Order: sequence, then C-alpha cells, then structure tokens
Amino acid sequence: MAGSEEISIAGEVERLASQQPFFPFSIIMASGREYYVSADVSVASGRSTVSLHALKGNNSVLELRQISELVIERELT
Repeated sequence: MAGSEEISIAGEVERLASQQPFFPFSIIMASGREYYVSADVSVASGRSTVSLHALKGNNSVLELRQISELVIERELT
C-alpha cells in the first residue's frame, strides 16, 4: 500500500513514555487487562516485550503480541 507506515507497538509505547509534555496513557491487553502508565513509571522495550517499572515497586513485563490498544489520556482545554 503506497504511503502506508508500519507502526511498531514498542516504538509507540516508548514515544508516549518520553513525549513532552507527558500525558498518562493506558496499555490494554488482549485479555482486557489495563496497565496505567503515569509519569512515575519507567518504560523499557525489548524485542518482544515492554517492561513497566513503577516507583512503588509494581513491575510488569508485557508481551507485545498481547497488546491490543494504547489509550492516551489528554486533558481537555
């Protein structure tokens, strides 16, 4: 398809985590489970996973193939 762009889920998660200004976002898994990513969560991506490391010690490793949606929570002005 001409002009189409392949989107990397890992790349998109990294972009959302490092954008300025930061907006919290959620990662929705195929199971329906939701992971909320706030400013106090560090994000690292690998070849097949995304790791979330919260300051409060709640860590999660998510399989990229199980991520079904990314939801950005922007403030309405």
